[in-house]
Amino acid sequence: MPRSNAAARRLVLRRLLEEPAARTQEELAAQLTEEGYPVTQATVSRDLAAIGAVREKGGSGEVVYGILATESVENDAGTRTLQRRLQTFVTGLDGSLNITVVQTQPSAAPTVASALDHASLDGVLGTVAGDDTVIIVTRDPGGGEALAHRLGQILKG
Repeated sequence: MPRSNAAARRLVLRRLLEEPAARTQEELAAQLTEEGYPVTQATVSRDLAAIGAVREKGGSGEVVYGILATESVENDAGTRTLQRRLQTFVTGLDGSLNITVVQTQPSAAPTVASALDHASLDGVLGTVAGDDTVIIVTRDPGGGEALAHRLGQILKG
């Protein structure tokens, strides 16, 4: 059954780019289709831009797609979107144990949760959005406060 979640598809795309020699957008589209994400070349092109992929020379001199090793998630397009949404909508952040609570303006929680999901932050198991509150569950049993701090840093820029 075809999958359609852009964030999940982009995670698979990142994994494919870590493997040897993803060479054309058409090849990447075929590989994503094999993984259960049927896409067009245009979608692959947008996804490559969104994750910050670059064309570079491979080991044998051919040009391939890859992600710069020095590039951090903070430079990712998803994190830039997250920063804008945090700055626009967030009214408070707090964390405890493996939970981070993000308070937002009324009706903004789903928008912020979507940005959190698309940013693919390390250690995040998932988000739940109400009207003005987002709950984020972290993998680390003590990761709630650390994630709240990290989101505060992203918010400040």
